[in-house]
Amino acid sequence: MQDRPTRARQQRGEPCTLQEFQQRYSLGDEEALDLYTRFGPSEIELDLLMRAKGKRRESKEPMG
Repeated sequence: MQDRPTRARQQRGEPCTLQEFQQRYSLGDEEALDLYTRFGPSEIELDLLMRAKGKRRESKEPMG
């Protein structure tokens, strides 16, 4: 995997774990790790990202 620069972001919302994020969106290991590393643990940021990608949560429960 190519090293990509990450931007410092102010975290919005509750943090979630990589495993919670991966399960919530039924992601493979590589995709989940890549997105989590690039966009951080913020539940709000990850939800916005996945909504923009057209992916829905498997469950309506919050991640954190």
